[in-house]
Amino acid sequence: IQWIANQEKNLFSDAWSAAMLKDTLQYDYNYIAVVFEEAGVTKCSLIEDCHVSPNDLRGYLIINNVAGTSELLRIGIDMQFRKKGYATCLMNWYFEHISGERYLLEVRANNVNARSLYEKFGYKRIGTRRNYYSNPTEDGMIYERFV
Repeated sequence: IQWIANQEKNLFSDAWSAAMLKDTLQYDYNYIAVVFEEAGVTKCSLIEDCHVSPNDLRGYLIINNVAGTSELLRIGIDMQFRKKGYATCLMNWYFEHISGERYLLEVRANNVNARSLYEKFGYKRIGTRRNYYSNPTEDGMIYERFV
């Protein structure tokens, strides 16, 4: 949890604290998965099933899954490990392990790399929330994917 909280500070202007992350796990419809290297092999698992050193962690995703709809709340890859396939590994894990009929997410309009990743996985833009984000102020793009 602390490693993810530290990554949040490095990656997002609206970082989630360790307390927020722990609170997220109090609900059985929320999940945190991590991607890590183990003996040279990239693996993903739920955080509670992961028993590796923080030095081996590369990224994480936070999702919820309620009544057939799953929402990707956060995805973060350590800055030094970007563009190495870790986000793709997490997204593959997500769709293999979290069942749903509908998948949603929201992303900053200017986050072209993330939008490209989501579109690669079949997400389609369905709307815009004007000035949704702050620090800096930016539109939020709403994406949806059906199974």
